Amino acid sequence: MKTLSFISLTFLMASIFIAKPVSAQDQKLIMYNSGPANIRGLVDNADLVVIGRIEAIQRRFTFYGYDEKIANQNRELEANSPFKLGFDFVDYTVRVEDVIKDNPAKPLLDTHIPERGSTDFLTELPKATIAIDTITLRKLSDDPENLGMDMMLFLSINPDGETYGAKSFRDQLYLADFGVSYHDKSSDEIIEVEFAQGLRVSDLRQKVASEVLASQVER
Repeated sequence: MKTLSFISLTFLMASIFIAKPVSAQDQKLIMYNSGPANIRGLVDNADLVVIGRIEAIQRRFTFYGYDEKIANQNRELEANSPFKLGFDFVDYTVRVEDVIKDNPAKPLLDTHIPERGSTDFLTELPKATIAIDTITLRKLSDDPENLGMDMMLFLSINPDGETYGAKSFRDQLYLADFGVSYHDKSSDEIIEVEFAQGLRVSDLRQKVASEVLASQVER
């Protein structure tokens, strides 16, 4: 797999009312969240876990909130103010190559179960195929160098019910031949993931899948 660059995806936001001007520093502070340091914590915090490739930039835009009424209020305030009241967001298209944990509210997988009484019912196992192979990741920064890169992503559905975001650095793992890592934006360092040291991507995938299964059984 190709060496990966960092995607800084948006934190999960309900509806935003911005009470003060938004500076570049404000936006950076939002991204400075390291997140859980173990697989189970990452899995439990995520609605969707995938391995995917950053394929394209859909759009760059200023975000004022998911609640349209509040968003319009912020636009009007900004129009009559010298201050910026929105956040600079980027929507990316991610090509999904593997689904480790599906989002039941918006599933990517289509599971085929043989019909009872059919010749395949006793011999054929249910098969899950990727029915929706692209998702939109909403990020709080523009990282065009990520295009074409492969990542393991622990994602949360945004309040619009369509796009996804990540809550922390560790939700966005680079998958490379030399190891698995993440980009710590607070220090601007690439850090090797401790729970993935010495593992191949296939081994890491299996460990994550095992934690997903364990989490589902406990619920």
